[in-house]
Amino acid sequence: MQVMMILRALPVIAVLQAGMMALPAQAADEIRVGFMEVYSETGQRRERFDAAIARELCQSIGKPCRTVEIKTMPAGKDLLEGRVDVLVSYFDSITRDDRIAGTRDYARMPLAFVVRKDAGVSEISPAALAGKKIAVGDMVGKGFVTTRLSRSVLSPRGDFLTALASGDADLAVARLDLAVYEIDAASGESCCKVVEVLNDVASITPNDRVLVRKSDKALKELVDKTIGEMERSGKIKAAAKATFGFDVSPEAKSDNPHFPTAPEASRDIEPVIATRTVRLDINGARCSGVLVSGRAVLTAAHCFDDAKGKVNVKPRQVALYQNDKKLSRKAARIVIHPDYRALTATDVGSSDIALLLLDDDGSTLAPPRLLTGREAFLTTDMMDLLFVDAALYGYGNRDRKDARLLKSRARVSLMVPQPDSFLGQSVKVFLRSPEFCHGDSGGGVFLAPGGVVGLDEPPLLLGVASAIGEAKAQCDDFGEITRADFFADWMAGILKEHGAD
Repeated sequence: MQVMMILRALPVIAVLQAGMMALPAQAADEIRVGFMEVYSETGQRRERFDAAIARELCQSIGKPCRTVEIKTMPAGKDLLEGRVDVLVSYFDSITRDDRIAGTRDYARMPLAFVVRKDAGVSEISPAALAGKKIAVGDMVGKGFVTTRLSRSVLSPRGDFLTALASGDADLAVARLDLAVYEIDAASGESCCKVVEVLNDVASITPNDRVLVRKSDKALKELVDKTIGEMERSGKIKAAAKATFGFDVSPEAKSDNPHFPTAPEASRDIEPVIATRTVRLDINGARCSGVLVSGRAVLTAAHCFDDAKGKVNVKPRQVALYQNDKKLSRKAARIVIHPDYRALTATDVGSSDIALLLLDDDGSTLAPPRLLTGREAFLTTDMMDLLFVDAALYGYGNRDRKDARLLKSRARVSLMVPQPDSFLGQSVKVFLRSPEFCHGDSGGGVFLAPGGVVGLDEPPLLLGVASAIGEAKAQCDDFGEITRADFFADWMAGILKEHGAD
């Protein structure tokens, strides 16, 4: 699809460069809302939905406004270079650029249950699907099946429509946008149909946001307000039903009683992870950390910065807690990665990682498993890397006085932020979590069982929380993670030197 888009755009680019075509002049105070080109009326429903939202946003915003169809990817470039002021693009909303700000969510893509037209399923429930063969279309579907339908049989990975059509699967589960894309793309009459969607399962979070330039704060507030009014008035719901046949607005609720809404955050902590997670009290400031051995805590380097962004903390100034219990362990040494440089007090560099070495009290703890780029390639496909289930364990809370450990469900994108990087080779990855708060810095982000991690495997540490999306807010739903596996050799060397390996 991306190649096709680029090829189709080349003639337009050539004309523009030759000066034979000029962009329409922008009227004073006019707001330009961009969206990706829609290829056809029958396919690419995801782009059609974004186009409908863009047009409705323009009609509802209360100021002179026009929509702009963008023909090249990534569309975020048009936003950054000033050709549009607002961008409605689901593809670009999963990426992160310090110059771009996301507004409130306008969609939550639910899970879709797909069946053959000639062989329906009487009920979508764990009991009714016990023993059934289920195909999955993506990592979201796989995570749902392995964790919420454990008595079902996971069909071999592959084309879920082919699995259904051949009888190798009784049911398929995938995100709605992927399900309808595959059904639309099927040659001739498709074998299958979507019979039900599930909006509020644990693995689904709002994932589509309208984008503006971070410097346009007044415009962001206006777009936030307008999207809220569009949702309350039912305009987003109407556009979703006209496009997908189902409601995908952020607050949409399912009426399936067999899958109750899972909490966004809970105190239901896995014991094996709870024993590894500590709270760091550093001169009165709070951070989190992960015990990677009996004598070492992995955390974020910026936890040890002073107000001017300089590392200026002594081991005696650090106290360790687990919930409200102060640990008797003493910090013996702080080792900051040599490549770490604080850019500002709130903007951290790419090597935002540190080890807090502890005194020897005889404690032992096996090191956690770490993700590797190779493992990511072997266990997921390209689209799966956009949506990986994870859990953030940290001591950040909306209530600053609450110092208890909190587990927040999260989604991470292993797609890399740098445009010149390759998949799986970025030091940092993006995280979406409804409870990413100050105090979570340095907290471990563990990949959830059922996705990249097998159900019977020990937890896999992806990395530590590094930067919150909105620095001035107590909590935000966007942040960055520093991957731990990139620093495995450095950690091993320090631990060996300290006798903590």
